[in-house]
Amino acid sequence: MTFTFHKGKHRARPLYWLHWWPLLFNPVEVARRVCFSFSTKYDLGSDDQQDHNKLFGISFTRDPHRNSARFGWRYDPVKNKFILSAYCYLNGERHMVDLCDLVVNRQYDCTLVITNSDYQFNVRQVDNGATLNNTAISKGHNKKNGYLLGPYFGGNHVAPNNMTIEMKRI
Repeated sequence: MTFTFHKGKHRARPLYWLHWWPLLFNPVEVARRVCFSFSTKYDLGSDDQQDHNKLFGISFTRDPHRNSARFGWRYDPVKNKFILSAYCYLNGERHMVDLCDLVVNRQYDCTLVITNSDYQFNVRQVDNGATLNNTAISKGHNKKNGYLLGPYFGGNHVAPNNMTIEMKRI
């Protein structure tokens, strides 16, 4: 499925939760195959280039800024690569960890595994099967039910141009 960030907007269309059942009961894994297009490259020309955009994940509270885990991303124009990250809120405290660099028009399987004690972020390159990252982050809660979180551009900036990301359930 193609998700499009329209210039001047934060949320991608179509709305993520309209296509996949948004509520998860005792989830153990959320996995998506992701491909960034050439249109997803951007340069904000400021320190805000380091801000993390959101790709997909799960929230275990009504407020995703309390207990949530998702894959984040940003584009690095110097490296000409996308930086994939773990983007979590643990009891209201934000934690971000860079996972790996991705290139344009290549497919990656991104898997978020939820265990009793942590979130495990796994990234695998589809064409050659190479594992690019396996990172575990302690979750610090025992909540069982959650809801899906979808693509979101920014922090304080909206999409500077139209951008498309291919993402499908695996």
